Amino acid sequence: MRAKIGAIVCRIGTPYFCLICVVILSIIALSDYFFSGVIRRTIVFYSLDNGLESVEERFVARTGSAEGDIRAFTEEIILGPAEWETAPLVDRTTSLNSLFLRSGTVFISLSGEAALPQQDFTKGGLLENLRSMERDIKRNFMSVRNVRFFIGGQDVSRQGS
Repeated sequence: MRAKIGAIVCRIGTPYFCLICVVILSIIALSDYFFSGVIRRTIVFYSLDNGLESVEERFVARTGSAEGDIRAFTEEIILGPAEWETAPLVDRTTSLNSLFLRSGTVFISLSGEAALPQQDFTKGGLLENLRSMERDIKRNFMSVRNVRFFIGGQDVSRQGS
């Protein structure tokens, strides 16, 4: 039996066999990417102990439009971290009032609770957390050039620049 398997592998040739396996795995991976309806995104939160970055991966639903995908991702950021040792970027009671994308700029309107101070959080304040959220959005969506934040109707993107 071993001789038959060995003869088959030798006839196929090891380089060709590996190439065929790689092609098959690539087709499976691409079909999963295009047909699963979700995509993996990364979000950076900060540790409560020392303020170091903690990266989380989330599987976010694809909506079919860039604006819808950014909205779903932003809602994941607002939900906060999955780990207890990391702090949310905004208060947990914050809600996303509106979000729209125009010419590479994302306009995000958050409820007034976003301005509430973070408890037990040693890394920066509101503006630093919004900059972190902006970096996450730009890193995950290459078409986004700028992000403007509004909290309770007030433009906070220009403050602290």
